[in-house]
Amino acid sequence: MKQSWRASPALGLPTRWDWEALTLSGFAFIAIGSAKGNLFRPDRILSDRQPDADPFDLLCHLGFNAPLLTRRQRAERVKKQEAEFFALFGAEAREILTDLLEKYAADGERSFSLPDVLKVPPVSQHGNVNEIIAKFGDSDKLRNAVNQLQALLYTA
Repeated sequence: MKQSWRASPALGLPTRWDWEALTLSGFAFIAIGSAKGNLFRPDRILSDRQPDADPFDLLCHLGFNAPLLTRRQRAERVKKQEAEFFALFGAEAREILTDLLEKYAADGERSFSLPDVLKVPPVSQHGNVNEIIAKFGDSDKLRNAVNQLQALLYTA
């Protein structure tokens, strides 16, 4: 099944990977296999060797020898180093953002899919979608907060 290609609103980075589209658009993958011409598939390596790593980290690791971080490591770094960001929000909004980080650590970038993520635990324990939006002020402020959180995950 082909995955869709869409850019992260915060960084312009892909959040779902369509390896065929990346290859066709000039993104070079290492060819492996013999006569079959199989493409190197980072998503398969992640599931086999480092299931908790982000595909972005695998690409950076392979392309630039950057450390291969797990999603949990990225989430913990944001919690520790970005206190100023969290201080911009009220207590319940901070809890929701922390829950989103936990979902990212467990499930990957799909945890930023609004409004769907607001309907599943642990985020849904803060109320229905409208109640959660109200904790941020309005839907634009919630979306901006989530986009900023996602951007913080991928900054150095």
